Amino acid sequence: MFKIHTAFILLAILILGCDSNLTTVTYPGIGTFSLTDFYHPIYRPIVLLPNSPEDMNATFCLYTPNNVDDFDELDWNNTDHYESTRFDANLDTKIIIHGWRGDSQEAWLSKLKDTLLKAKDLNVIIVGWPGGAKTPYTQAVSNTRVIGIMMGILIENLMKEFNVSLNSFHLIGHSLGGHIVGYAGKHLNGSIARITGLDPAGPFYKGLNETEARLWHTDAKFVEVIHTDAQPIIQLGLGMFETCGHVDIYPNGGQEQPGCEEQAEDEVPIEGGIYEKYKFSSCNHGRSHDLFIDSVSPTISKPVSYLCESYDSFQNGECKSRCDGSECVIINPLVHSYPVNQSYTQGKRFFMATAAEENYFRYQYRIDLKMIKNDISIKPLLTQVELRFINQDGVDEQFFFSKKSEVFEDETEYPRLFVLNTDPEQLSKIEIKWTLGLNIIPTKMNIEYIKVTALSFQSNSTNVEPITMMFIPNIDGGIPNDEWISCERNQINQ
Repeated sequence: MFKIHTAFILLAILILGCDSNLTTVTYPGIGTFSLTDFYHPIYRPIVLLPNSPEDMNATFCLYTPNNVDDFDELDWNNTDHYESTRFDANLDTKIIIHGWRGDSQEAWLSKLKDTLLKAKDLNVIIVGWPGGAKTPYTQAVSNTRVIGIMMGILIENLMKEFNVSLNSFHLIGHSLGGHIVGYAGKHLNGSIARITGLDPAGPFYKGLNETEARLWHTDAKFVEVIHTDAQPIIQLGLGMFETCGHVDIYPNGGQEQPGCEEQAEDEVPIEGGIYEKYKFSSCNHGRSHDLFIDSVSPTISKPVSYLCESYDSFQNGECKSRCDGSECVIINPLVHSYPVNQSYTQGKRFFMATAAEENYFRYQYRIDLKMIKNDISIKPLLTQVELRFINQDGVDEQFFFSKKSEVFEDETEYPRLFVLNTDPEQLSKIEIKWTLGLNIIPTKMNIEYIKVTALSFQSNSTNVEPITMMFIPNIDGGIPNDEWISCERNQINQ
């Protein structure tokens, strides 16, 4: 009931707009906009005229290695002061923009800027458009095209003033900002080096077939999209599940992120000074930029994602696990593109699993537990299984293979996906314990092997190929109930 109530509130926020007798508006140097632009009776039933460039209250704040903490402000349409700024024509430029109800002071923008500048010498421009990004949402949607073109004009002016190439620019946008960078790319005829869409907004965009209306893979030479909140709007999802880049990455399935189960209440203005508290899916939606920040300099594992039909298939180990060709991508904000066949990866989905808190990129493991034929045990065996990973220093990490009692059938292999802290190159031994479920007759669990495939590696490792390790229980006649049994490594295949 709460979600239905909240969905209606969100719908009200989306459709409220300003009355106007105008049907078109023209802003010199920007373009002409109409109330019929990208109208769709289902996916965009409300179209408003955009506000003027002045109403965007846009700011373009330049940071470089010489001014990490204080910025030079750029005018998007006036180059007179450009020479006095600290823009470095020898460096690549990354331009970052926020989404709905945001501004240039959002913490994630500064954190991403600082992380990028610590990792590499760059020009970083943070774009704010608070006047255009405010409620109602429908007005902000209409304003995205104006601020996107303003960004495109800024880039053209930087090119003219400093003789820099479009190949040196990377645009990064969150939520509505994900579509704004697309509009900037369209203005530049798709010739910019790279665009990253961080959970591009879904409401009023998903379902539209007109590629001019939203972020699309033709907006840059390389377009990647990270989806983290792609649930339907009725379930408060603010992103989109549809693919729109050369590479579309879906961490944890792209809909619900670990650690976001309890949403914080947020106050949103409805109309006339009235505020409504409701649980906004900002955690899932914002996880996209948190992951991107973490991927600049991952401290534990490389952020590897794998091509797969679905997240269920990925979790069940049904996807190709070799990281060759275009079957996997490693998120890297510091390069211009990924070494993939774009015509092959476009329209497909890449999946990965992450942790629930910072240092999100840990070791992804596929673990296959194979049951052996057992004529004595009760069938089926209802039990809960725990594992311990033990590294070469004797440090262990304990976790449940099955979080609740489940049936384990003879001669069946059970695949699972886990995100762990244990370095696969240091894993030396596994211990296993099972706990009796509803079975009342004493029995043993007969396991043929535990196969462990490491799908990701140390952040500083040159290895990108999965490692497969086989572990065999050190006991004959089956594993007794409620006892830890050691399984030694039997072989390694790379």
